[in-house]
Amino acid sequence: MKNLNLNLFLMIGLIGLFIFIAWGVTYSNLKNIEGQLLASIAQIEKLSLKNESSYLKNFAQCLTQKGIRLYGSSQDIYTQKQKAMFGRAINYLTYIECIEPESKELLFECQVEAIKTFPTWEFPDKERKSGILSLEELEELSNCQI
Repeated sequence: MKNLNLNLFLMIGLIGLFIFIAWGVTYSNLKNIEGQLLASIAQIEKLSLKNESSYLKNFAQCLTQKGIRLYGSSQDIYTQKQKAMFGRAINYLTYIECIEPESKELLFECQVEAIKTFPTWEFPDKERKSGILSLEELEELSNCQI
């Protein structure tokens, strides 16, 4: 009877050890797969941002080619939000800064153009739209494709 209990105890111990080892190997493999998936997702996001910035760059260049201008102030939160929609592509857009940072005075070009609110978009026909415009609104108003 003692031999039977000992054999049963050893058998249960070996099964437990086997389960523990199998769990460890599986866990390790899952962690490795998780790491690979995270790296793949990071690469996909990077490519997506690159493509997105390419589209925004082309869109901003189209707006500029059509003579569309953005007036704003770097101190104005709404101008900052509008510019942020373009990311790095903002460098391809005709942007006119209207407020002198140190004196906080309206700059000459904006005085001449009678720009009073920020941001203000000006279109070739001299039509103006004030406030933050969505990319879709700009696409519709400009006939530029995103």
